[in-house]
Amino acid sequence: MSNVATLLTESAERFPDRPVIILDDTRMTYAQLNDLSARAAAMLKAQGIKPGDRVAMVMPNVPHMPVLYYAILRIGAMVVPLNPLLTPRELTYHFTNAEVSAVLTWEGMIDASQQAAKEAGDIPVVSIGAQETMQKLQGVEPDHEVVDRDDDDTAVLLYTSGTTGKPKGAELTHLNLLSNAKMSADGFSLSQEDVKFGGLPFFTCSGRPSR
Repeated sequence: MSNVATLLTESAERFPDRPVIILDDTRMTYAQLNDLSARAAAMLKAQGIKPGDRVAMVMPNVPHMPVLYYAILRIGAMVVPLNPLLTPRELTYHFTNAEVSAVLTWEGMIDASQQAAKEAGDIPVVSIGAQETMQKLQGVEPDHEVVDRDDDDTAVLLYTSGTTGKPKGAELTHLNLLSNAKMSADGFSLSQEDVKFGGLPFFTCSGRPSR
C-alpha cells in the first residue's frame, strides 16, 4: 500500500525543522506543513469527505495549496487541481465531468466557484482565506492517519488545457507521483540542502508539490 502523502510524513520525521515552503516572509517547515495538513484532513473528514471522493481545488500558488493538497491525499481522496482563472462556465464543466464531492476555493475566486458549484448540482464550496483558514486550523485537533492506497489508485485527476477539444481528466496514480518525485530528485541530482524554485502553477503537472 502506498499513499503519496507519505512523502510529507516521512520528510517531517527526518527533517522537522527544515524549511519546505518559502514565500516572501513566510517560512514553513516540514513539521509545520505536516501538522497543518493533518489538521486540514480532520476538517475535511468532519465535512464528510471520505476515501475515493474527488475534491476540486481552485487556488493560486499560496502555502495553503500544499497544506490542502496533502490533506486530501491523507484521507484517501483525490485531488482535482483547477486553474483559478477558469470562468464559471468552464468550472461547471470540470466540476461535473470530474464528479467532485466538494470544492476548496481561494477567497478571491469564491463567486465563480459558487456559481459553478450550484450549476453542477449544489456541490459544497469551502472558501479558503489567507489568514482566516490558517487561524481556524489551529483550533482543529490534528488527524495524523494516512489512509492506505494501492499503487494504481488515482491520487490526482489532472485536466488537460482543452486546446483541441473538451479538457480531459488524466488520472495520476499514487505510484506515478511517487516515481516522478524520485526521478526528479535523482535526475537533477538534488541534495537535501538544495532549494527548488517553484515558478510553475501548482495546478499543472510540472508545478505540483513534491519532495
